[in-house]
Amino acid sequence: MRERTVITGCGAVTSVAASAAGTWSAAVAGATGVSPIEGFDASGFTCRLAAQVSGLDGESLGVSPRDARIMGLPGLMLLGSGREAMAEAGLRGEAASPEEIGFFAGMGMVDPAPEDLRAAVAVSRAPAGIDYERFFGDGYRQIYPLWPLAMLNNVGFCLAALHLGVRGDNAVFSPGADAALLAVAEASAAVSAGRAAAALAGGTSERVCTGSLARAHLVGGWGEPGANCALGEGAALLVVEAESVARARGATPRAVVSGWGFSHAASASEGFEAAMESALETAGRDPRPADTVILHDERCRGTAGAERDAIAHILGGKAQPTALLSSKGMLGHALAGGAAVDVVLAVHTLDGGLVPRLLIQDAGAPPCDAAARPHRIVVNARSWSDTYGSLILDAVE
Repeated sequence: MRERTVITGCGAVTSVAASAAGTWSAAVAGATGVSPIEGFDASGFTCRLAAQVSGLDGESLGVSPRDARIMGLPGLMLLGSGREAMAEAGLRGEAASPEEIGFFAGMGMVDPAPEDLRAAVAVSRAPAGIDYERFFGDGYRQIYPLWPLAMLNNVGFCLAALHLGVRGDNAVFSPGADAALLAVAEASAAVSAGRAAAALAGGTSERVCTGSLARAHLVGGWGEPGANCALGEGAALLVVEAESVARARGATPRAVVSGWGFSHAASASEGFEAAMESALETAGRDPRPADTVILHDERCRGTAGAERDAIAHILGGKAQPTALLSSKGMLGHALAGGAAVDVVLAVHTLDGGLVPRLLIQDAGAPPCDAAARPHRIVVNARSWSDTYGSLILDAVE
């Protein structure tokens, strides 16, 4: 029987706040980070709204311009959220050596900045557009030789780890929302098995740009009639520890990571059902009901209805969840970063006994206050490649 693993620290960077505590306060206050896209012309896209992060740069985090450029927004968000999570967990100095702290994160695509290719394109222009023979014959020489390395998401991940002072067991999971839940599951397995004394786990979104909007349109189906989606930027990391280790060093457990499950299916309802069923198996069929579900709720390709059908089928016969929540209206769809932030919101919900009304999806839900304190929350996620993840968090009792 594996030792129970707990979350002792949370950190987040979102469109509404540069911290997990600030994001939670914004949710309680009913704030939203979704607004018209800034920074580039998005007029050619179906959806011209997004939840973008502002005010975060290398200077504010004490990162050199060179490292900040390589890390990009995804890596900087990981660094900011990681520092907050480690500080809250008291994971400093004598608490654990760098080699004993693991690092697991879900990450997506890294898109080039326009200036990275501008010089090469300029010398390759022709009256009818880009002369590709000229580009591949000579223009490409204007591109910095090591530029392709910046396109590898694990490069930014490694730089974030260096700045966090973390050198333990690690892995990057890509590219969808379920990758963040997989990171939390792997961190739990690592600390439970003794491969790490503690681990950072979570995920970061892609940067909102023409590339990410195009993928959302072409791969995610966000250009389809009736699609109600907005991209989001954000990241979150959590400190996961074996409960005995956390209590021995005086850390306060905020939530228990009880179970997780993953699946791949062409049908959304089958995919969510299989992931939740597997998560319940991992949790050991604990008889406590799942009273709250944080939906993936993409609102595209019919997945919202399919997910609810799966919840009714898997959890309805055991105990119908009293609250169905979604952060997408508040924070947009931040992919791996969004799923990680959902876990942070779940931790705050379990720890504080309050469900913000902004996140509630059903008007007929019961009053959400300390009297209706949630005890078990299921967090669901789905990638565009039709892989599904489900994570079960329990209140510390």
